[in-house]
Amino acid sequence: MEKEIIAALIGGAFGLIGSVLSIWASILAHNVRREMQVNLLEPRLKACQQLWSLMDVPSPSLEKEWSPQDRTALETKLRNWYYENGHGIFPSRASRELLVNAKKQVLDSAVSSSILK
Repeated sequence: MEKEIIAALIGGAFGLIGSVLSIWASILAHNVRREMQVNLLEPRLKACQQLWSLMDVPSPSLEKEWSPQDRTALETKLRNWYYENGHGIFPSRASRELLVNAKKQVLDSAVSSSILK
């Protein structure tokens, strides 16, 4: 009978140790993910601010039709923003698709600039 009790105690101790290690690993992984997200906030914000500053050309308050040069210049600025300094890694998949579609429409002379605003 003593052997069974000792075996149960040893099994319980190992189970408890395993549970504690599992909880500790889970907390550690959560903290690492959180730290990575926090470290990405500042460069992501700077990238968004730079993209925002490019939006002066297509501002809804400006009501002029864009020339082909205006369209090409905006598309070039958007492309440069995307590839320079790795800014293209920050947008979500949905945002990236919107940006690609917007760039296509900007270059399409059949699309009125008033529609793009």
